[in-house]
Amino acid sequence: MAMSASEQGSATEGPSGQTDGAHRAEAICDELVAAGITLLAWVPDSETHFMHDVIEARDEIRVVQVCREGEALALCAGAYAGGARAALLIENQGLFDAGNILKWTIGMRLPYVMLVGYLFYETMQRDKTGAVLTVQGVRDVTEPFLTAFGVPTWIVARDEDTRLVGKACDAAFDERTPTAVLLSSADRYHPGT
Repeated sequence: MAMSASEQGSATEGPSGQTDGAHRAEAICDELVAAGITLLAWVPDSETHFMHDVIEARDEIRVVQVCREGEALALCAGAYAGGARAALLIENQGLFDAGNILKWTIGMRLPYVMLVGYLFYETMQRDKTGAVLTVQGVRDVTEPFLTAFGVPTWIVARDEDTRLVGKACDAAFDERTPTAVLLSSADRYHPGT
C-alpha cells in the first residue's frame, strides 16, 4: 500500500516560499540514473511540469515523447526486451486508459517504472488509515487501480521522498514487474498560468 499523505508531510519550500521543483526533479533523475534507467517514455502533463526541463537536459536518459500512455508502457516493455531499463512519466488520468496494456505487461513479467503525476494529491481527503476518500467531492481511484493490478506503489510528495524512486526501480527489476511512483506536483504549476 502506498504511504498516506499524513506519513508524507508537505513539500519542501525554497527561500522565496515557492516549492523547489527543480531540486526534486534532479533528485528523481539521479535515482533513475543510479538504477540504470536509460530510456524515459513521456507524455507531458501539468502535474509533473516540474520534471520537464530537468529530464530533457539529462544526457544519461534518452527521452521519447509519445502521444498516449499505452504507447509509453509498450515502449518500456520493448526496451526491456532489447536489454535496456526504462521508465515512463505520465499522469494518473492517462494511466487508467492504459489498463489493458498494463495487464499484459504484468502477465508477461516485463519490468519498468511508472512515474505517475498524481493529479490533485494535495487536495485529497483521507481516512485514518490513509485511504483516499475524495478529491473535490469525488473518490479518486488511482491507488485502488494500481492495487487491483498488484502494482507495488510509492508516493513522492516531498523532496525527502525521492529515495523511494530508487526502491521502486530495484523492486521492478528484481521482481520483474511494473512498479509505480506517484508524484505530487513540486512546483504548484497550474495550466494556463
